[in-house]
Amino acid sequence: MTCQVRSFIERNSPAILVGFNSISFDENMLRQMFFQGLHPPYLTNTNGNSRLDVMPLAHAVAEHKPEAINVPLNEKGKPSFKLGHLIGANGLILDNAHDALADARATLDLAKLLKGRAPDVWDDLYACRSRHTVEALLKEHSLFLFTDRAFKKPTILAGAIVAHPKNPAAVAVFDLEYDPGIFLDADQDYLQRLLKASPRPIRVMRTNNLPIVTPRRGQAVGVDPVVAQERHSRILAHPTFTKMVADAMVAQGEEYEPPAHIEQSIYGGFPNRADSNLMEVFHKAPWDERYDIAQRFSDARYREFAERIIYAEASNGLPPERHAALTGWHRERHLSEDDVPWLTIKKAQDELAKIKDQMVTDKTDESDETDQADEAALVAEME
Repeated sequence: MTCQVRSFIERNSPAILVGFNSISFDENMLRQMFFQGLHPPYLTNTNGNSRLDVMPLAHAVAEHKPEAINVPLNEKGKPSFKLGHLIGANGLILDNAHDALADARATLDLAKLLKGRAPDVWDDLYACRSRHTVEALLKEHSLFLFTDRAFKKPTILAGAIVAHPKNPAAVAVFDLEYDPGIFLDADQDYLQRLLKASPRPIRVMRTNNLPIVTPRRGQAVGVDPVVAQERHSRILAHPTFTKMVADAMVAQGEEYEPPAHIEQSIYGGFPNRADSNLMEVFHKAPWDERYDIAQRFSDARYREFAERIIYAEASNGLPPERHAALTGWHRERHLSEDDVPWLTIKKAQDELAKIKDQMVTDKTDESDETDQADEAALVAEME
């Protein structure tokens, strides 16, 4: 299946791949599937491909042209950007919700609707479809509107500060509603805390994750554009501030512990040329030759994944000792009682118990409501 999905993408490349909440959800699953299957994990944003996501499009339209979209409220009274809710609120039809083809058609219908109602917003998001187009936009526009609905104040008038020294796709931007004077001489520890603060005068933009960036076009959010430009100029002119922010971003990344599981090591480096070539050889070889090929990977991650593939697809192609070891690994995956990031038998049992308890509670509540209704009817009859 993984080979067929890869082949489909490559046959249609270059292309813009569109989904709904796909960059935060589907893309991660797709990359893991390719990574663990010994395929290039970044097929959707390399070789001329780029990505659009209709959920951020809806966010952008709601922020910059709210009259073009009806955003319903959920049961807690907050705006709901679920696909089914947006489809219903905007006069579209979604049959068989969560069926893959139905969701795809609904996503297409919503994209067409929003493009027609808010073409300027569509064009802005289209321009952000890849890291390179975002970087070009930041060079052209020193100030811009940046929207991220993870924050209580989604949209800010921002100016870029500096890219992460080890990850150029992460760019620190400054909320120009704030006077930068009180931050310019801050030390690294203070700036590191500022990157986590709420409210957050310095936000990190992921230029390769379809950020919602809109050229300013005379608009401002809570600050005069002339004042904002002066503040941004002071930031860039300061002799140490940009370096201190860059160092704080690096230090913040170093706080995180290295991945405990091989599946979490997807960002642990690209395969070298020899390993990349070997992956292609591996997929074309007969199953009884693949174990020997697997041993030639220089990166231990790919040797492990190759053996897992053989174990799942043609386990008789493994030496007895490796077959026994992988059988033990497979058993441990299911029986583990540790706090692991996958579904174990114990987690499944706990989840089923919660579902059962909820069903009992719902049934009791329903019974109580029925009893109350019967009692009320009896009282009314007596009266």
